Amino acid sequence: MVSAPPKAYPLALRWLTLRSRSEADLRQRLQQKGCDHDDIEQALQRCCELGYIDDQRYAIERTGQLMRRGRAVGVRLKHELKKEGINAQLALQAIELADSCRSRATALRQH
Repeated sequence: MVSAPPKAYPLALRWLTLRSRSEADLRQRLQQKGCDHDDIEQALQRCCELGYIDDQRYAIERTGQLMRRGRAVGVRLKHELKKEGINAQLALQAIELADSCRSRATALRQH
């Protein structure tokens, strides 16, 4: 007897309760678990509609985390975001925003 593929939505919710993830990262994880393609797409769509997945928000949060920890800047930061499923445009926007915020914070500390 062949077992049914796992349901994508409950798996996605479980992973999203642990930490924020990009849509591409979740898609890849669900595929690796053997979930049905249509089920994956429905689960991802529902998560996006409910605001559980937001690649722009994720890129901004992740950029801040990586920069605060000193793990990545510039090209390496963009590469890390791309590796996590963030497209180049969103990555660049997140990096520019983080740089702008960091510059403002530095200026405020100096005055």
